[in-house]
Amino acid sequence: MAKVYTLISVHTEDCINPETDEVPLRLAEIANRHGCQIVPKVTTEKIRSLKRNGRSDVIEALKTQDVGFHMTDHSFPPTVPVYNQNASWDEGIREFERRERLGYDEWRATFGRDAPTYAQGVETPFAFPVLRQWGIPTYTCSSCVSLGGLPMHYMGILKQDWGAPNGLHLGFQVTDPGMAEQFVAQFDAIYHRLHQGEGGVVSISSHEVEWATRGFWDANFRQGRLVLPRDFRRAPIKSREELERGLRTFETLLEHVRTLPDSEVISSRRLHDLYRDRLAGEELTMDEVAALAKAMSEEITFRPVRGQYASAAEVFGLVVSALDHYFRLGSLPETVRVSFLGGPPRSAETRRPQEPMSPDILAHVLADVADYLAFHQRVPAEAWRGNDPLSAGDFLATVSRVLMALHRKGEVPSAIEIARGNVTCLGHAPERASVSIWPSFPPGFADDNGVAFARLQCWTLKPAVRG
Repeated sequence: MAKVYTLISVHTEDCINPETDEVPLRLAEIANRHGCQIVPKVTTEKIRSLKRNGRSDVIEALKTQDVGFHMTDHSFPPTVPVYNQNASWDEGIREFERRERLGYDEWRATFGRDAPTYAQGVETPFAFPVLRQWGIPTYTCSSCVSLGGLPMHYMGILKQDWGAPNGLHLGFQVTDPGMAEQFVAQFDAIYHRLHQGEGGVVSISSHEVEWATRGFWDANFRQGRLVLPRDFRRAPIKSREELERGLRTFETLLEHVRTLPDSEVISSRRLHDLYRDRLAGEELTMDEVAALAKAMSEEITFRPVRGQYASAAEVFGLVVSALDHYFRLGSLPETVRVSFLGGPPRSAETRRPQEPMSPDILAHVLADVADYLAFHQRVPAEAWRGNDPLSAGDFLATVSRVLMALHRKGEVPSAIEIARGNVTCLGHAPERASVSIWPSFPPGFADDNGVAFARLQCWTLKPAVRG
């Protein structure tokens, strides 16, 4: 039987209805009573409302938990996907940082520490490079990029999806009669499947509003309209009896989770300790690099090595580094270090037809790509052979075959054929966005730009292996 870990997330964001303030306090008390931590993810605007409402007791209770950052103001239009709907990759990253950095600074000043995790109302890929820069190691929320509910590394961040098949959302029904038994049964179905298999992480998710109100506070922004605080409409409030019943339901579920064999309730910090990237910074032998190159010549996706996984982007860096070393110094290196690289900043296609390259031309192109990697810390959209572009996938497939031949025979082919790369890692994200019903979006909005970039960043995707 395998170990099953449970991460309990509570999105804490309602800055309108003061009745919701009591919920994170009570949930923290329950968690403390049972000797574990939940993961309240708190917006900066919620912090401000707690201070306005004189609820320093709630803030102090949150400090006892594994509190995470949940954006500055969450749903106030324009939200990240809307204001970045026409942005380039670099523009979107910078704009996300501009709009969120002051809120995160205020969040850190309130809690006196860095956030161990982050969650977004609706996922955007533009957040991840900024999270990495800020030192936030995990993302624990819903996602359009998925490995079937398994923990994953994505853009250098440990990512745990809270959706199916390993997720259980409590919802507004948490205060209904008889829900404790239903939640226990739903949890047990996931637990037993993981326990009898290879183990894993169950995500129990909720919003603090679901215990205290009958609707989300951001319904104020329906159809994406901007409503100022003075014009906010409060949600219908649940009765004290309903709130208490919901809290008893939560405590019953928590008690059950903690009593099961090989079951542990974990914080996001513990999640990171268990599933951190143990391949990062490792020195791989040329035999290992050549084996990865062989795999990439057939299919460009994450690949196993040393009991962990290397992403397609990491293998791109390994192959380029090894060959650049050969062309500069006349020999392959004994080892090559695994370094993080982001995915391409845009899509590109190879200009065809392409004649075979000579070794000297390849050395010239490789030197430029190696410099690009060092400067930008990401896979290029294309490699330039003079004025002719090679897509990242075709370039990796081509140089992977060159490295295989060099490692096996000790020489570079005199005529290097341009290979077609079979880039399958992109298939872990949808090809197009679906129309969202989130109130803060304009009618009919679909985040096509965000999904396109999320797909490109699947070059960085790989399963997270428990240590």
